[in-house]
Amino acid sequence: MFSQRYGTVPVVHATGGLVDSVTDCTSESLAAGTATGIVFSPCTGDELLRAIHRAMPLYREPRTWQAIQRAGMQRDFSWTASAARYADIYRRLAESRAPAT
Repeated sequence: MFSQRYGTVPVVHATGGLVDSVTDCTSESLAAGTATGIVFSPCTGDELLRAIHRAMPLYREPRTWQAIQRAGMQRDFSWTASAARYADIYRRLAESRAPAT
C-alpha cells in the first residue's frame, strides 16, 4: 500500500492482503485504468523472474508506467474508505432482514 501511495509499482506474490490491494497489470486492467502492479503466483523464483520480465517492457513505456503509478497512487486504503464499505455492508444486511410492512 505504501509502495503504491508513493508511485512505486509493486511486484508481489498473490497472497493475503497483497492480492487484495494490488491489481495485476493485464491488457484489460491497463485499458480500464485499474492496473497498479505486477502480481505473480505460485511463489517461486521462476515466477518472480517472469513477473520482473513482465514489468520491464512496461517500464520502458513511460506513458504506460506512469498510468500504473497514477492508478496506484489514487487508491484509497484509508480507514475512512474501509469504514464506509463496512457501513454499506451492514446497511444492506439490515435492509435484507427487515420485516415486510
